Amino acid sequence: MSELNLPTPLLQIENVSRTFVHNSITTEVLRGVSLSISQGETVAIVGASGAGKTTLLHIMGALDRPTSGRLYYRGEDICTWDDQRLSRFRNTTLGFVFQAHHLLPEFSALENVMIPGIIAGRPRSETEKSARWILGELGLLDKADHQVNDLSGGEQQRIAVARALVMRPDVLLADEPTGNLDTKTGAKVEELLFWTNREHGTTVIVVTHDMRLAARMGRCVGIEDGMVKEVEIEGTERPFPEKGPSN
Repeated sequence: MSELNLPTPLLQIENVSRTFVHNSITTEVLRGVSLSISQGETVAIVGASGAGKTTLLHIMGALDRPTSGRLYYRGEDICTWDDQRLSRFRNTTLGFVFQAHHLLPEFSALENVMIPGIIAGRPRSETEKSARWILGELGLLDKADHQVNDLSGGEQQRIAVARALVMRPDVLLADEPTGNLDTKTGAKVEELLFWTNREHGTTVIVVTHDMRLAARMGRCVGIEDGMVKEVEIEGTERPFPEKGPSN
Protein backbone atom coordinates (compact mmCIF):
# COMPACT_ATOMS: atom_id res chain seq x y z
CA MET A 1 0.00 0.00 0.00
CA SER A 2 1.40 3.38 -0.97
CA GLU A 3 1.61 6.18 1.57
CA LEU A 4 -1.10 8.79 1.57
CA ASN A 5 -0.04 12.13 0.15
CA LEU A 6 -1.31 14.32 2.95
CA PRO A 7 -1.32 18.09 2.36
CA THR A 8 1.45 20.11 3.96
CA PRO A 9 0.15 21.98 7.04
CA LEU A 10 0.00 25.74 6.72
CA LEU A 11 1.68 26.14 10.12
CA GLN A 12 3.53 23.41 11.95
CA ILE A 13 5.11 23.75 15.38
CA GLU A 14 7.52 20.97 16.15
CA ASN A 15 8.76 20.26 19.70
CA VAL A 16 8.89 23.97 20.60
CA SER A 17 10.10 25.10 23.99
CA ARG A 18 10.42 28.65 25.29
CA THR A 19 12.20 29.67 28.46
CA PHE A 20 12.69 33.11 29.98
CA VAL A 21 15.41 34.19 32.40
CA HIS A 22 14.77 37.03 34.85
CA ASN A 23 16.97 37.84 37.85
CA SER A 24 18.79 34.52 37.34
CA ILE A 25 15.49 32.65 37.57
CA THR A 26 14.63 30.48 34.58
CA THR A 27 10.97 29.93 33.74
CA GLU A 28 9.97 27.32 31.18
CA VAL A 29 6.73 28.57 29.63
CA LEU A 30 6.42 26.09 26.75
CA ARG A 31 7.71 22.52 26.95
CA GLY A 32 7.98 20.52 23.76
CA VAL A 33 4.84 21.87 22.07
CA SER A 34 3.86 20.32 18.73
CA LEU A 35 0.86 21.51 16.73
CA SER A 36 -0.23 21.46 13.08
CA ILE A 37 -2.74 23.91 11.58
CA SER A 38 -4.19 23.61 8.09
CA GLN A 39 -5.17 26.34 5.66
CA GLY A 40 -8.64 27.72 6.43
CA GLU A 41 -8.95 26.35 9.97
CA THR A 42 -10.35 28.34 12.88
CA VAL A 43 -8.49 27.51 16.09
CA ALA A 44 -8.95 28.69 19.67
CA ILE A 45 -6.09 28.57 22.16
CA VAL A 46 -7.29 28.45 25.77
CA GLY A 47 -5.74 28.04 29.19
CA ALA A 48 -5.24 29.73 32.54
CA SER A 49 -3.56 33.13 32.80
CA GLY A 50 0.18 32.69 32.50
CA ALA A 51 -0.13 29.29 30.84
CA GLY A 52 1.78 30.44 27.74
CA LYS A 53 -1.03 31.21 25.30
CA THR A 54 0.34 34.57 24.20
CA THR A 55 3.88 33.19 24.07
CA LEU A 56 2.71 30.45 21.71
CA LEU A 57 0.83 32.98 19.56
CA HIS A 58 3.91 35.21 19.34
CA ILE A 59 6.05 32.28 18.22
CA MET A 60 3.44 31.28 15.62
CA GLY A 61 3.46 34.88 14.39
CA ALA A 62 7.27 35.08 14.21
CA LEU A 63 7.25 37.83 16.84
CA ASP A 64 9.39 35.65 19.10
CA ARG A 65 11.82 32.81 18.47
CA PRO A 66 11.59 29.49 20.33
CA THR A 67 14.38 28.51 22.69
CA SER A 68 14.34 25.13 20.93
CA GLY A 69 12.21 23.42 18.32
CA ARG A 70 11.11 24.49 14.85
CA LEU A 71 8.31 26.48 13.22
CA TYR A 72 7.33 25.68 9.64
CA TYR A 73 5.21 27.71 7.24
CA ARG A 74 4.03 25.70 4.23
CA GLY A 75 6.81 23.23 4.97
CA GLU A 76 9.61 25.81 5.17
CA ASP A 77 11.53 26.25 8.42
CA ILE A 78 11.16 29.96 9.16
CA CYS A 79 13.45 29.70 12.19
CA THR A 80 16.31 29.79 9.69
CA TRP A 81 15.19 33.14 8.24
CA ASP A 82 16.95 36.38 9.10
CA ASP A 83 15.14 39.28 10.76
CA GLN A 84 14.55 41.13 7.49
CA ARG A 85 12.83 38.17 5.87
CA LEU A 86 10.79 37.51 9.01
CA SER A 87 9.68 41.14 9.08
CA ARG A 88 8.54 40.93 5.45
CA PHE A 89 6.74 37.66 6.22
CA ARG A 90 4.86 39.20 9.15
CA ASN A 91 3.89 42.21 7.07
CA THR A 92 2.63 40.43 3.96
CA THR A 93 1.44 37.02 5.16
CA LEU A 94 0.18 37.48 8.73
CA GLY A 95 -2.40 39.77 10.30
CA PHE A 96 -2.33 40.62 14.01
CA VAL A 97 -5.13 41.78 16.31
CA PHE A 98 -4.27 42.42 19.94
CA GLN A 99 -6.39 43.25 22.97
CA ALA A 100 -4.71 46.67 22.97
CA HIS A 101 -5.24 47.68 19.36
CA HIS A 102 -2.04 49.80 19.01
CA LEU A 103 -3.53 52.34 16.61
CA LEU A 104 -1.50 55.50 15.94
CA PRO A 105 -3.46 58.49 17.29
CA GLU A 106 -1.79 61.03 15.00
CA PHE A 107 -3.26 59.30 11.93
CA SER A 108 -6.81 58.88 10.67
CA ALA A 109 -8.63 55.56 10.65
CA LEU A 110 -7.88 55.18 6.92
CA GLU A 111 -4.18 55.95 7.40
CA ASN A 112 -3.94 53.40 10.22
CA VAL A 113 -5.43 50.72 7.99
CA MET A 114 -3.01 51.67 5.17
CA ILE A 115 0.12 51.24 7.29
CA PRO A 116 0.89 47.58 6.38
CA GLY A 117 0.65 48.37 2.66
CA ILE A 118 2.87 51.42 3.03
CA ILE A 119 5.47 49.39 4.94
CA ALA A 120 5.34 46.75 2.19
CA GLY A 121 6.14 49.43 -0.40
CA ARG A 122 2.88 49.15 -2.31
CA PRO A 123 1.79 52.18 -4.36
CA ARG A 124 -0.16 54.57 -2.15
CA SER A 125 -3.14 54.66 -4.52
CA GLU A 126 -3.38 50.86 -4.50
CA THR A 127 -3.01 50.73 -0.73
CA GLU A 128 -5.69 53.37 -0.19
CA LYS A 129 -8.07 51.54 -2.53
CA SER A 130 -7.59 48.30 -0.57
CA ALA A 131 -7.99 50.10 2.76
CA ARG A 132 -11.21 51.81 1.68
CA TRP A 133 -12.53 48.52 0.39
CA ILE A 134 -11.94 46.66 3.64
CA LEU A 135 -13.37 49.56 5.66
CA GLY A 136 -16.45 49.39 3.47
CA GLU A 137 -16.74 45.64 3.99
CA LEU A 138 -16.57 46.19 7.74
CA GLY A 139 -19.15 48.99 7.71
CA LEU A 140 -16.61 51.64 8.67
CA LEU A 141 -16.08 53.63 5.47
CA ASP A 142 -17.88 56.64 6.96
CA LYS A 143 -15.20 56.67 9.70
CA ALA A 144 -12.26 56.68 7.27
CA ASP A 145 -11.24 60.31 7.84
CA HIS A 146 -11.88 60.35 11.59
CA GLN A 147 -8.98 60.51 14.02
CA VAL A 148 -8.89 57.23 15.89
CA ASN A 149 -9.15 58.95 19.29
CA ASP A 150 -12.57 60.23 18.20
CA LEU A 151 -13.87 56.68 17.68
CA SER A 152 -15.44 54.38 20.25
CA GLY A 153 -13.45 51.49 21.70
CA GLY A 154 -15.40 49.04 19.56
CA GLU A 155 -14.80 51.09 16.42
CA GLN A 156 -11.09 51.27 17.21
CA GLN A 157 -10.92 47.50 17.59
CA ARG A 158 -12.71 47.06 14.26
CA ILE A 159 -10.20 49.46 12.67
CA ALA A 160 -7.46 47.23 14.10
CA VAL A 161 -9.15 44.23 12.47
CA ALA A 162 -9.31 46.15 9.17
CA ARG A 163 -5.58 46.91 9.43
CA ALA A 164 -4.89 43.23 10.05
CA LEU A 165 -6.92 42.22 6.98
CA VAL A 166 -5.87 44.88 4.46
CA MET A 167 -3.02 42.75 3.06
CA ARG A 168 -5.33 39.73 2.68
CA PRO A 169 -3.19 37.65 5.07
CA ASP A 170 -3.05 33.87 4.99
CA VAL A 171 -3.23 33.81 8.80
CA LEU A 172 -5.01 36.10 11.26
CA LEU A 173 -3.64 35.90 14.82
CA ALA A 174 -5.81 37.47 17.50
CA ASP A 175 -4.95 37.78 21.19
CA GLU A 176 -8.09 38.31 23.31
CA PRO A 177 -9.64 40.46 20.55
CA THR A 178 -12.92 40.89 22.45
CA GLY A 179 -11.51 40.98 25.98
CA ASN A 180 -11.98 44.73 26.56
CA LEU A 181 -15.28 45.09 24.71
CA ASP A 182 -18.89 45.07 25.79
CA THR A 183 -21.01 42.11 24.72
CA LYS A 184 -22.58 43.78 21.67
CA THR A 185 -19.33 45.18 20.28
CA GLY A 186 -17.47 41.96 21.07
CA ALA A 187 -20.04 40.05 19.04
CA LYS A 188 -19.40 42.33 16.05
CA VAL A 189 -15.64 41.76 16.22
CA GLU A 190 -16.22 38.04 16.63
CA GLU A 191 -18.44 38.10 13.55
CA LEU A 192 -15.62 39.73 11.57
CA LEU A 193 -13.25 36.88 12.39
CA PHE A 194 -15.63 34.25 11.02
CA TRP A 195 -16.48 36.43 8.04
CA THR A 196 -12.87 36.75 6.87
CA ASN A 197 -12.41 33.00 7.32
CA ARG A 198 -15.46 32.24 5.21
CA GLU A 199 -15.01 34.91 2.53
CA HIS A 200 -11.24 34.72 2.05
CA GLY A 201 -10.20 31.34 3.45
CA THR A 202 -8.09 33.09 6.08
CA THR A 203 -6.80 30.81 8.82
CA VAL A 204 -7.93 32.34 12.13
CA ILE A 205 -6.12 31.59 15.40
CA VAL A 206 -7.52 33.20 18.54
CA VAL A 207 -6.25 33.25 22.11
CA THR A 208 -9.27 33.66 24.36
CA HIS A 209 -10.65 33.17 27.86
CA ASP A 210 -14.16 33.18 26.39
CA MET A 211 -15.17 29.53 26.23
CA ARG A 212 -18.30 30.41 24.29
CA LEU A 213 -16.13 31.89 21.51
CA ALA A 214 -13.73 28.95 21.77
CA ALA A 215 -16.64 26.56 21.28
CA ARG A 216 -17.52 28.24 17.99
CA MET A 217 -14.08 27.66 16.52
CA GLY A 218 -13.34 24.58 14.44
CA ARG A 219 -10.74 23.39 16.95
CA CYS A 220 -9.87 24.22 20.53
CA VAL A 221 -6.36 23.72 21.87
CA GLY A 222 -5.59 23.98 25.57
CA ILE A 223 -2.26 24.83 27.22
CA GLU A 224 -1.44 23.41 30.63
CA ASP A 225 1.95 22.98 32.28
CA GLY A 226 3.62 24.26 29.12
CA MET A 227 2.11 21.57 26.90
CA VAL A 228 -0.85 21.52 24.49
CA LYS A 229 -3.77 19.18 24.09
CA GLU A 230 -6.93 19.15 22.01
CA VAL A 231 -9.96 20.30 24.03
CA GLU A 232 -13.54 19.26 23.32
CA ILE A 233 -16.09 21.71 24.70
CA GLU A 234 -19.25 19.71 25.29
CA GLY A 235 -22.80 20.95 25.06
CA THR A 236 -22.09 23.89 22.75
CA GLU A 237 -22.68 23.96 19.03
CA ARG A 238 -20.25 25.68 16.70
CA PRO A 239 -22.46 27.80 14.46
CA PHE A 240 -20.95 29.35 11.37
CA PRO A 241 -22.34 32.80 10.55
CA GLU A 242 -24.03 33.03 7.16
CA LYS A 243 -24.04 36.81 6.93
CA GLY A 244 -21.31 39.39 6.51
CA PRO A 245 -20.28 41.92 9.15
CA SER A 246 -22.94 44.34 10.30
CA ASN A 247 -22.54 48.03 11.01
